Amino acid sequence: MRRIWAFSLVAALAACNGDGKDTTDTGNPTTDADADADADADADADTDTDTDSDADADADADADTDTDTGTTTTDTGTTGTLACADSIAQGTVPEVITGTTVGTGSDTVGSCGGTSAETVIAYTAPQTGDYVFDLIGSAYDTLLYAYDGCTPNELDCNDDWIGTRSQIMLSLTAGQTAILVVDGYGGAEGDYVLHVNLLEAAETTCNDLLDLDNDRDPDCSDSDCAAEAYCGVEVCDDVFDNDGDLAIDCFDTDCDLDPLCAEDCTDGIDNDGDGDTDCADAYCGTDPGCIEICDDLIDNDADGLFDCADEGCAADPICAPVCPADTLPAPPSTLTFSTLGLPNAYVGSCQTNSNASDETFEFTAPAAGTYTFDTFGSTFDTVLYALDACGGAELACNDDTGGLQSEITVTLNAGDTIIIVVDGYSTRSGDAILNVQ
Repeated sequence: MRRIWAFSLVAALAACNGDGKDTTDTGNPTTDADADADADADADADTDTDTDSDADADADADADTDTDTGTTTTDTGTTGTLACADSIAQGTVPEVITGTTVGTGSDTVGSCGGTSAETVIAYTAPQTGDYVFDLIGSAYDTLLYAYDGCTPNELDCNDDWIGTRSQIMLSLTAGQTAILVVDGYGGAEGDYVLHVNLLEAAETTCNDLLDLDNDRDPDCSDSDCAAEAYCGVEVCDDVFDNDGDLAIDCFDTDCDLDPLCAEDCTDGIDNDGDGDTDCADAYCGTDPGCIEICDDLIDNDADGLFDCADEGCAADPICAPVCPADTLPAPPSTLTFSTLGLPNAYVGSCQTNSNASDETFEFTAPAAGTYTFDTFGSTFDTVLYALDACGGAELACNDDTGGLQSEITVTLNAGDTIIIVVDGYSTRSGDAILNVQ
């Protein structure tokens, strides 16, 4: 719907009614329609039967769309009597208005943003006071802003007040109409909940998720709630943020050791809701099923490393580095093996962030010449380097040649012996191929 944002255009629309009827908006469309209908019926009964028929139809239509259901209003998206509004609130306080912005289109942008689908609601203050409007409980990342009637005079605009939900405070006089725009951030749209309340001097209700004293501290996070018995200590099963740290129940670190929030270390589920599952959860650090076994090719403690590549196995005798682990045959030759679960004993100069398992091979040159070593055909991102001895000086190093595999060349004299190290990028390991030419 394309809305008209000017009082002058509203007046112009009224002038175009043709019979001079009074169409001034009093905040009660049903009452206005009935008054117009009676006036037309009395003045034009003999000569203008169409006017009576139209007025009656208008009165009926208004009665259907504006039925008072109490303090909760459902926005159906129907056009209100104001040209710039999609709907008109009941004008009560407190009031809760619900609806959706899905597919409504975008006609206006606030100073704090808002290019998403939006809905526009006219709210007329029933009394003079400071009003808090918020979108707490809405299902998407909201924006909320307000205009002084159908004018471009913005009264307030907010993107994020509590989390990604919005809140504004307006000082209104009795009978003043504020045009409220429920918008979204970055294209977000969805179901909204708009609360209307009077500003409180201090937080009086500490378990409604609302911030009615407008200090950005809802419920138990507000110092006004310090005396409440349920504020200060997190109760781990009441679906309430008792200590005001915006973490609820098992998502609060205060509940990490509570039996209600204990992590089952073997079920593949994040039982305590802290984002860590099974052995990756600190709660399972001493669980027998989460202690790394250093020779089973399984990541028992779920840290992404297994067997001798895990720091938990550093002191295990089975993981003591062996150099060389094997001997390379004379070229041309190919050796296949796996680095899975091996120790991380070496780091090459061409990839200093490697924490991967590595394997060492001894090679003795059968004759003087230049020898080429590569890992082409390996199943992981390799790093390859040569040392003049176990733990000795580096002769050559390469990370990537031919995709994610590596290649080095070394010039040797007959009988020279060197150490070839097959390593991995970062923590990569797997089935490897070492070719010698």
